[in-house]
Amino acid sequence: MGKLIVSKLAPSSQAASASGDRVALVPQRSNGRERVALILKAAADVIHERGYEATTMKEIAERSDTKIGSLYRFFPTKEVVADALLELYAGSLEAFWQAIIAKARSTTTEHLADLLLGFYVSTRKKHKALLPLLESRSDASTGREAFRARNLDRIAEALKAHAPHLRRPAVRTIAVIMLYNMRTMMALTFDPAAPNAPGAINELRSSVRAYLVNRLKPEG
Repeated sequence: MGKLIVSKLAPSSQAASASGDRVALVPQRSNGRERVALILKAAADVIHERGYEATTMKEIAERSDTKIGSLYRFFPTKEVVADALLELYAGSLEAFWQAIIAKARSTTTEHLADLLLGFYVSTRKKHKALLPLLESRSDASTGREAFRARNLDRIAEALKAHAPHLRRPAVRTIAVIMLYNMRTMMALTFDPAAPNAPGAINELRSSVRAYLVNRLKPEG
């Protein structure tokens, strides 16, 4: 029927897989794969509507019209569902990252700042559960850490492509700052609970442009 695999986004879960409590079941038959897709779609909808902490496996089962026993067979815990969603999102976003990295080689620094700031915004429009997943306070999901690490690597690649003179420690530092700026832009755009003010988005965009121009210019 299926086999157990360890999430590609969560290499640290490999040790846990020995106990069988943090691994998703990957079905071999088409009807099983369709069921998993329905479960993940339902989970994303519920997480978007209620937040990650408030979402329950019972709600996911009901929304996907899946028996609760079948749900737990495919996804032993809610954290495994979260990791599966984040892995799905990361895979679908890789093409967008590669496009940004390619453009970074020839575009202006200001435009690169806009591309990076807009990444999480466009991602959130495509994957509505992303913000509540990333902002969750749960420490049980290994996918969040891996998702952020992967994005940090891609930001660093884009910065290095645009400014090849930068040394790696500087690239890493700037990438971290940009990651936080990107998350702030997403929160300002979509999170009604985030502190906000008229013009805040434009202020953030202007300050990030100025920051990158200053940090990415050649020395001397």
